[in-house]
Amino acid sequence: MKDTILLFIIFVALNQTVFASKAINQYDVPPYSATITRDIWGVPHIYGKRDSDAAFGLAYAHAQDDIKNIAENMHLYRAKMGLKIGFKGAVTDYLIKALEIEGLIRANYYSKLSSEVREVVEGYAAGLNYWNSINKNNKYKAVFPITEMDVIAGFVIQNLFFSGVVTEIEFLQKGENKYIESQNQEQSYFTKPMRIFWDPMPSPLVQIKQTMAAHD
Repeated sequence: MKDTILLFIIFVALNQTVFASKAINQYDVPPYSATITRDIWGVPHIYGKRDSDAAFGLAYAHAQDDIKNIAENMHLYRAKMGLKIGFKGAVTDYLIKALEIEGLIRANYYSKLSSEVREVVEGYAAGLNYWNSINKNNKYKAVFPITEMDVIAGFVIQNLFFSGVVTEIEFLQKGENKYIESQNQEQSYFTKPMRIFWDPMPSPLVQIKQTMAAHD
């Protein structure tokens, strides 16, 4: 009997049901509900009737486990790294703003993304904001609310890092443009547009768009 009671207590402790009600309406999102079950290693398992519910629960668990990195990434996604770390961050901010990433996302969010994808993205943003709403004394409140645009910006900007664009900009900024020439004397997809950040140009944004268009 004691073993049964103990197992029941552990089960209850490891299960959390998160419901978004009117407390999250300040972010103009519909209600979500998700069940988060953590195993003995603390790994969250997310359950929801809809994909958007599962995304909501995933974001909530993500915030529980790693809100520090989530909050810090918001500075990057919003092109505010210069304010946080100085000149090096400003280089990345310039790239993000020059490529008009925020504007492109806003212009194409509804036309290029299906309603199913948007629901998942919005559910994820709602989960982060719900975590913030019930952790009123957290020290990362300045980055909230987090929007669906922030979530999409994260995907877009992380691709810049994975492709090596930011690294090449840093080489150019240091004057190490021989790094590019050493790549079998061939320029990568992003090399030509990135040269405009090294050589003075009257209109960097126009040069980026022209060079990108040449590869389409």
